[in-house]
Amino acid sequence: MAGAFAQMLLEIRPVAAEATIRFLNVAKGAVRAEASVSGNADDLVSAVKTNGKSVFQIAVNLTGEDRAKVAEMTVDWHVSKKRA
Repeated sequence: MAGAFAQMLLEIRPVAAEATIRFLNVAKGAVRAEASVSGNADDLVSAVKTNGKSVFQIAVNLTGEDRAKVAEMTVDWHVSKKRA
């Protein structure tokens, strides 16, 4: 998601407002995290430009070396224009 905001990175203030994690199994070996955003990147950037802020959620699935799901996580992001 940071890539979507790259053009305006110096003008915004990203805040991870809340995060939750649910552990499901014991991980075996290396752990892989795969994230997805709950909105369209262009719409989120547009919201910051027009409304001064954007709120969205990132869902993260964590899997062990054996590809078994070991945890799931959500992060609520609040992105706003920097205050002068």
